[in-house]
Amino acid sequence: MEEKADLLSIVIPVALSETQHMELLQQLSVFIPHTEILMVSEDPIEDLPMGVQWVETTGETKAKAMNDGAAQATRPYVLFLHADTAISPIALSRLHAILSKEIQHNASARNIYYFSPLRFLDDGPWACAINGFIGNEMAQIFDLPSGHQGLCLPMHVFKDVGGFPKENKYSEDWVFVNRLKFRGARVRAVDSPIYTSKRRFEAYGWFYTTVINSARKLGILTKSLIFGPNS
Repeated sequence: MEEKADLLSIVIPVALSETQHMELLQQLSVFIPHTEILMVSEDPIEDLPMGVQWVETTGETKAKAMNDGAAQATRPYVLFLHADTAISPIALSRLHAILSKEIQHNASARNIYYFSPLRFLDDGPWACAINGFIGNEMAQIFDLPSGHQGLCLPMHVFKDVGGFPKENKYSEDWVFVNRLKFRGARVRAVDSPIYTSKRRFEAYGWFYTTVINSARKLGILTKSLIFGPNS
């Protein structure tokens, strides 16, 4: 496990009503002694395991929360996970192995970032499998993964692109990866899936949520093509 030390910071934004982050921390527990884990929220988070840090944010947007967490990160790579993510030790070990090779070959300065294939937990509409399929195809074909896919990149690349657009209340992940793409960053998949909850589809239903999210992403792509990625 020694080679995993001082390599990766994990930033996890936590909303006020969020509870699933404790399940995620249990999944990450084996890596806590060797990985910097930063939980970002507006209010202090109780019962954090030893070695896990709380980072305060103003709670304006998820993008700002992730930027606030990254500002406290001290490792050469940063991984962004949502609080409702489920990730296996195998997936994180494979990511560590990839990053270790990057460091060994002095390749951490490269303009590159990583994502994992997306799967949904069995806690909501079956139709979410369609969203997962489309999301994975967008990542593989168009180099546009979503924030639910565990975006990981060198810290210097994150800083160079200006972080997440803190003014965006929605789809900040797509704005971010679109800027990375225009910057010439290359994207690679980690050969192990990451899981996300279907619960966000509960409030307005699968169809409405899917249509709204798709419209927002289409708007982002259209705007970036016309006015540039920083518009």
